[in-house]
Amino acid sequence: QVVEQGRDLTVQYLSQLKEAHDYLRPLAEAAATAENSVIVMVCNYGQSELLMNFVCAAKSRGFSTNPIILFATDKETDDLAK
Repeated sequence: QVVEQGRDLTVQYLSQLKEAHDYLRPLAEAAATAENSVIVMVCNYGQSELLMNFVCAAKSRGFSTNPIILFATDKETDDLAK
């Protein structure tokens, strides 16, 4: 059963890969630095204090937050990030 579940998840992932790539590519290109780098983060509300700390620390040291692509897993984190 575990093998079947893994296979099903892999098939689902692969069947949506091109669509996800087409959606994310322009976001990554817009966020990329001159060195073609981005920071990808996933955060939920339970981690939001760490996210705020990261952003505040980056800004206090003069680092841009423009190359950050954040995947918020809930509405509260999405609202906070905006």
